[in-house]
Amino acid sequence: MARTTTPLTSTEIKAAKANGKDRTLQDGKGLILLVKTTGIKKWRYRYTHPHKTGIRVLLGIGDFSTMTLAEARAKRLEAEQLIAKGIDPQTHWRKTKIQAESAHLNTFEKVARQWIEIKSTKVSKDHALDIWRSLENDVLPVIGKQPLEQLD
Repeated sequence: MARTTTPLTSTEIKAAKANGKDRTLQDGKGLILLVKTTGIKKWRYRYTHPHKTGIRVLLGIGDFSTMTLAEARAKRLEAEQLIAKGIDPQTHWRKTKIQAESAHLNTFEKVARQWIEIKSTKVSKDHALDIWRSLENDVLPVIGKQPLEQLD
């Protein structure tokens, strides 16, 4: 029979200290709070990999300083839902993070700014500024437009 664990309370979490070695506090359903000897508290989630039979995974969810108990439980629930669909939460969240960073880094304006920096070394300063003004007026979106710093 499975062992039942009493859920953690925020008072228990705030009072938790590691005595000489790292300590783990179980919240239940795989949610764990790791209390390190340095005083740092980290949320972890232990689950069985959905595709690899018998493989247990320990997934770092976040720090207690930035994530409350309720937020950690919500993240655990989200992970449980992904596992129920046959998706590994660790892989899914990693891919989502990479896609978000990639989308943020590869906007047309950023690529245009990188291009104009290279182009400005091969043409006159006035011509480079003229090209940039044309891009600003005709191509780049009006909202959030930032002027190009004066080319040196």
